[in-house]
Amino acid sequence: MFDTAADREEAIFGMISSQLISAYQGVEALEQQAKALLRTISTTSSMAGVLPGNREQEDRCLKVKAILAELTEACSEARNSFGQI
Repeated sequence: MFDTAADREEAIFGMISSQLISAYQGVEALEQQAKALLRTISTTSSMAGVLPGNREQEDRCLKVKAILAELTEACSEARNSFGQI
């Protein structure tokens, strides 16, 4: 299948590189989706009047916002880690 050890190493490196690029793109897309959802929740909750007066909805919105903020931060850290590889 491979003529030399160098050919085999090159094929393995190519496969790993391809998977890393795909993983990076997935993390990047997830980060963008989390940011967009966070913006949407912030906009719609204030437009719909969710926050004022309804403690249960306010708590839910705050929890979701916190989770999305953590997810966004984790994605950013993961993307930065790819640069170290």
